[in-house]
Amino acid sequence: DSLVGTCFGLSCGHGAASRAKSPKACSKLCCDMGDKCITWQYREDIGCCVGPAVRLGFEGSASPHWCEPTPPSPWLGLRVKDRRGSECTWKGEQLRGQCFGLGPKRPPETQEACARACCEDEKCELYQFRPDKGCFFGKSNQCERFGAVEMSPYAGRRKPVAKEGVNHQGWLRKGYHVQGPNE
Repeated sequence: DSLVGTCFGLSCGHGAASRAKSPKACSKLCCDMGDKCITWQYREDIGCCVGPAVRLGFEGSASPHWCEPTPPSPWLGLRVKDRRGSECTWKGEQLRGQCFGLGPKRPPETQEACARACCEDEKCELYQFRPDKGCFFGKSNQCERFGAVEMSPYAGRRKPVAKEGVNHQGWLRKGYHVQGPNE
């Protein structure tokens, strides 16, 4: 699988990964690490990231680590500045980079309805909307930066692993190994 969106649970820029200066070098490093690297990603601003098995989107796996299945793309969203009843004023800076930790997709299907739903929830601090992804709102201090590099896709892949071979930390269970090209 090509991993073009942000992956969580990988170690970036540490040890040997800090010396991998291209997608090809990062891929080779992961290959050379055997079962100690199941997933790799590379992007110019972050460098080489390596780590355990990841889920792609909503796919089922015991691994707690996951990857956004689509490349970074601009969002529409704002932080609450002030709330009086069900009326909100919003801070002026658009949240164009994706904010994580907002929870599951919410029912509103337009940016305006998403903003209104956030405003009506007294615990909501920000909302984000994208026509292809939907409405998300809640609290987050983990928002990606927005710029040409940050909005570019990652290069990355994961090694084939039997789902039942992955433990709850994302690593291989005893007796399981990454599947090679002849397996």
